[in-house]
Amino acid sequence: GAFVPLWTQDGEQRPVTWHEAKLVAWYRVRPGKDPKAYGVHLYGTFQAKAGFGELLWASGYAQGADQAKEVVFVCDGAAWIWDLVQTYFPQATQILDWAHAVAYVDAVAQAWATVDVEAAEAWRAEQRTALWEGHVVAVIRACEQCAGHSGLPPEVREAAARAAGYFRTHRHRMRYKTFREQGYLIGSGVIESGIKQVVAGRMTVSGAHWTEDGAELTLKARTAFLRRLRNPLPLAA
Repeated sequence: GAFVPLWTQDGEQRPVTWHEAKLVAWYRVRPGKDPKAYGVHLYGTFQAKAGFGELLWASGYAQGADQAKEVVFVCDGAAWIWDLVQTYFPQATQILDWAHAVAYVDAVAQAWATVDVEAAEAWRAEQRTALWEGHVVAVIRACEQCAGHSGLPPEVREAAARAAGYFRTHRHRMRYKTFREQGYLIGSGVIESGIKQVVAGRMTVSGAHWTEDGAELTLKARTAFLRRLRNPLPLAA
């Protein structure tokens, strides 16, 4: 998602709040040592969870997800997103975006670096390597050790406790070595690129003002334009 400032019509236009444009990207992956995404189809809406869930389901079937041998979701850690994935595509493989995972390791190291840069960087490198190799349990234990270490500053212990909890929640989505061996992408670069093209490239440009209805229609028009421009045929074709 990405936030867009929306305006309301109340005598005269005035800014009211920032609303989240929510996007989903459907694509195929060309497997190999360096897997590549192709055939990207973007869909978007400003609707809340329920409306986005309907879009997720409908767009997936429009792109042949019901006929695919494998369906894989790469998403961030938001619980509501995984709820929708589980509801509409319960058999799909779930992967926590690599960047979101390592950000929690980095947060611990950054807090630690305020008192011991060398120790913090060594710890960061060790945990990043462990995550990359799929050793999630080892990383959780390392975070728990930091969280319970009385010799570390409170900021470090708090960041480590958050990381341990986050990794416990998403443990089954962090088998990165296995996912790579199966030819899956483990990063959400496709949807991040889509956000830039749809939202940053059109809806948050300088001087752009949007009503709620206008923003929703523009979001749908922009994603439809990009789908048609790149992919005259659906993924299932």
